Amino acid sequence: MTWRARLGAEAEADIDEALDWYADKAPDQCARFWSRGRADIDRIEANPHQFPSDGGYRRLAMEVFPYNIWFWINDVDELVHIVGVIHFRRGPEVAASRRDR
Repeated sequence: MTWRARLGAEAEADIDEALDWYADKAPDQCARFWSRGRADIDRIEANPHQFPSDGGYRRLAMEVFPYNIWFWINDVDELVHIVGVIHFRRGPEVAASRRDR
C-alpha cells in the first residue's frame, strides 16, 4: 500500500502556531521542528497502522518536541487524515473535535 497524508486546515494552523512560538522563544529550533514534523509524517505514511489508537484516532508522539500528531486512517482510499499537531498539554479531545473538518 502507498499511503498519502492529508493535512487538515486546523493541523496546518497548529504547525503555524508552534513555528511562531519557536520563532519567538527558541529561533534555532524552527527548522528542527519543521524537519522533525516532516520526518514524522513520512513515518506515518510508511505504516500508519503501527501507531496506537485512541478512540478511533491514532497518534505519533514527536521525538524531541512535546507534540502529538493526531490522525485517522481511511483504508479504502489509503489516506491518512492529519487532524492536529497538538501540544502534549492539550488532550485527545482536541483532536476528536476536529474529525474531517
